[in-house]
Amino acid sequence: MSDLPAGCAQDWCSDCSSGGQLDILVNNAFQDPAQKDAKSDELLSKGAKFYELPLQIWDDVHRVGLRSHYVSSYYAAPLLLSAASSEWRPLLCVTSAPAAVTYYYATAYGVAKAASDRLVRDLQVELGPQGIDCVSLWPGVVYTEFVQSLYEKGDTDRINRVTGGRDPNVVCESPLLTGRVVARLADDFTARKTALSTGGLTSRVCVVAEAARDLQLRDGGPDGTVAKRLYGPDREPAASIRSLGYLLPAFLPDKLPPPLRWLVEPGGPLASKDIRVPFDLMAQDPRTEDPRNQDLKDFAKVSPLRRNISSSQLYCEETSHNHEACQ
Repeated sequence: MSDLPAGCAQDWCSDCSSGGQLDILVNNAFQDPAQKDAKSDELLSKGAKFYELPLQIWDDVHRVGLRSHYVSSYYAAPLLLSAASSEWRPLLCVTSAPAAVTYYYATAYGVAKAASDRLVRDLQVELGPQGIDCVSLWPGVVYTEFVQSLYEKGDTDRINRVTGGRDPNVVCESPLLTGRVVARLADDFTARKTALSTGGLTSRVCVVAEAARDLQLRDGGPDGTVAKRLYGPDREPAASIRSLGYLLPAFLPDKLPPPLRWLVEPGGPLASKDIRVPFDLMAQDPRTEDPRNQDLKDFAKVSPLRRNISSSQLYCEETSHNHEACQ
């Protein structure tokens, strides 16, 4: 919806109002720069820094995502408000990610997710007193149709970038799990308090894996169901990425003597899915070296011309349709 005229979103809401009422809005739009062009994919796969990436990546993740969340919420708000009552609170969701608080993938991506969380908090300030609950959804490592296609192609490099090199059958959750959590929250607004984390900047965050466990929801489906055919067998949710059930198997086994590794492997006594690392700890700077002691070899890759030009010149260089405005 982000690159379409705002009138398209308005027309969509008009269709909803003519057909009844709107009780749930789930903003889930996203454009992965790595899937847009091969060059960006190559750069991101090599861990390129923000100044080595095309500026277009910023627009990609902020227009299809953050802006589209705002636009759809803008036009949907009157419909949600008209559905609110003393017995029913409509639900407005925005899909975000743990990258909102910790570095992951790319700077532009993390900024977009942090802004999405802030959008939800501010929407809650304005809409909450009027009977609407706003929630930021944090899925985990999701086995999407795209990841499935990589698996079928045998593209292990890309799969490892998604799963951190771990078995997808162990660490991934299906898209169905997010849908089940949203459906439960929509059906029973008293469950929303249980699903939300508590306090501070993450006060409106719902970690899908944690909410599913707390609400006793399961992933996949039993034999003979469409859910199993599309999303795998009935199973308990994968571990939340901030739980010891995810973190210890990911980082500790190679650091322990072989006889002790079973303690931190999936299902081991220390790898508990119910013990969760505080969000503040997740937000710590992931760098292990002191940046003051780093040399500038990475910065030297940037062309001297780009280092010396002014910000207005750079804007003209990157935005061809604004040349006249910069003169």
